[in-house]
Amino acid sequence: MTVQATAGGSATLDAEFFVGGVLADADSVQLDITYGGSVGLVPDYAGPYTLAAGQITRTGTGLYAFTWQVPAGAQTGAYV
Repeated sequence: MTVQATAGGSATLDAEFFVGGVLADADSVQLDITYGGSVGLVPDYAGPYTLAAGQITRTGTGLYAFTWQVPAGAQTGAYV
């Protein structure tokens, strides 16, 4: 998932988890944010954030949300 983020603003990320084509609750959820590239190809910019720590919110069966407060010094652009 890619979101556009602006320094000092916020960016909301929504995720869905499916099992056999049906929304289902995940055993665990973790989010790492990178800037301008795919996970594993560039270093993490922020995170990890987890469901267990209460940083990610379950909004329904198999549905999750996270609102990231973008640091004031962050570059404006695409975050993955």
